[in-house]
Amino acid sequence: MNTYFALTIGPIYKTLSQAQRTREFWGSSYMFSWIMREVILGMIAEKTITEDEILMPHRNRHDVNLKVGTGLYHDRMIVQISSNKKDKVLDEFKTIADTVLGKIATITKIDLAVLQSYFRLNAVLFDLDDGKNIVETVTNYLDSLELQNPIFHEAWRIDWPSVIADLNGSLFYSDAFSRGSDFDFVFDSIPEITTRGLRTPINKDQNKEEIESRYDYWVKEDITTNLIREKKEKKRLKSKEVIKIQDIFIDDLSRDPLFKDAFRNYHKYIAIVHADGDNFGKTISSIGGEPEEVKSLSKLLFNFAKDAAKAIAEYGGTNVYAGGDDLLFFAPVATINNSGNQTIFDLINNLDDHFKTTVCDKLTKIVEADRPTLSWGVSISYYKFPLSEAIVSSRNLLFNDAKEYKGKNAVAFKLIKHTGQYFGATFSKGSSDYKFFTGLLKDKFNTETDFISSLQYRISDNEALLRAIFEANDYPVRVENFFTNFFDEEIHSNKKAFVHSVRDMLIKAFDDTEPQRNIDQEEAHKKRVATAIDKTYSALRFIHFLNSKSDE
Repeated sequence: MNTYFALTIGPIYKTLSQAQRTREFWGSSYMFSWIMREVILGMIAEKTITEDEILMPHRNRHDVNLKVGTGLYHDRMIVQISSNKKDKVLDEFKTIADTVLGKIATITKIDLAVLQSYFRLNAVLFDLDDGKNIVETVTNYLDSLELQNPIFHEAWRIDWPSVIADLNGSLFYSDAFSRGSDFDFVFDSIPEITTRGLRTPINKDQNKEEIESRYDYWVKEDITTNLIREKKEKKRLKSKEVIKIQDIFIDDLSRDPLFKDAFRNYHKYIAIVHADGDNFGKTISSIGGEPEEVKSLSKLLFNFAKDAAKAIAEYGGTNVYAGGDDLLFFAPVATINNSGNQTIFDLINNLDDHFKTTVCDKLTKIVEADRPTLSWGVSISYYKFPLSEAIVSSRNLLFNDAKEYKGKNAVAFKLIKHTGQYFGATFSKGSSDYKFFTGLLKDKFNTETDFISSLQYRISDNEALLRAIFEANDYPVRVENFFTNFFDEEIHSNKKAFVHSVRDMLIKAFDDTEPQRNIDQEEAHKKRVATAIDKTYSALRFIHFLNSKSDE
């Protein structure tokens, strides 16, 4: 029989839903990670618990001041304690939690009682027989407690955007960033994130220092100066004022002789990415009854989160949250960095590979089929599009599309144009069609937009013909003939490799799409062909988007 103390913290979603700007989403998320970390540190300092007793999140005295620019502590804690410490742990936890919230009260001038009624620090103590699943039991207890949360009154009137601005400037920036204590430090705005690739020369003839200096000049001139003024005056800029500042910055960059040749339409769009682990239920079922194995998994996930935060920053992205298998970040759609030309899908694939080697492959006690994977939701939207809506879109893509895809381990993306038109697709990351899609992106900066348009419309306009072609047993040959018929002229001679890749993607998209079994055969075939065309069409539209100078 063992005794456990568990804690969950909220309301996270309710708080984040009030944010409108990048710094507000980051600060709201960081606040919960900071509270969890401070509660853990306080309980260790008071000898309420020891570092070795913590099963999750991973806690190491060397990882306190990492300054990786994001919160690394997720919203749940599990500690194995000796049974004679039950009363001590619960009493001292309450005191420590009030002390942590008191720090927020001091900075924000919000009454402590109001903060206590708003933040839900739900804790539970329980005994569990050896071998019983610790994590599943904790999850059931804490989920039940969250459902019993009371209705708050004046706590709901807290102006969180203003509160987060105070906390960012007084506490969170200096806690998370090496430059965070500087008065001129401001959190990345959307257009800074979308255009970050312009800070890297596109060819060897360009002077790296000149490019960086000029880019930094426009950031300071158009954005930082205005945000510092806002900070000094403690008067929040209106949405129209923010958009005007962003418009000027985008316009100045696109017109600058150093950047105008490299500037593309995608520099006006931001990728918002959610990631979440798959199959953790099976993983927990396998090891959840062994405290040391739970600790080991927590450490693997914590280290992956640190590495992921670094990789996202190196790509040019801005981290919001990195809690093990749970990621949220803002990033350029495409960029140029030390690894060359990359798109958001290159970053996703790199993070996937790292997750496999640093987490999955280390779980040797779990059969490979039951090891966790990552699914992704990628929302790409215009820089003026409401950020809160784009974040909801990304989350829905993850949970309603990617994680609902057969076998999970999927990536779902959706690109919403500034006109309101959109396209997207969901791929299994282990499928052939996804490999062809990411392979096509390797030529993303070397393909003529007119030719891509011709390809995508030939495919979409001939759906009925392709439906008939795919009914034949020799459909790979017939699909090849379809492409040869339309794209075998002399003007296409230097584009044959690209055409062949598109052809093969269409075939593989059809092969990888299983026919629905609850409808008649003809309708199932029709939907299967439509799905294959949609995936290929979306891939071509995305490549066209990457190459376009304007929103055509």
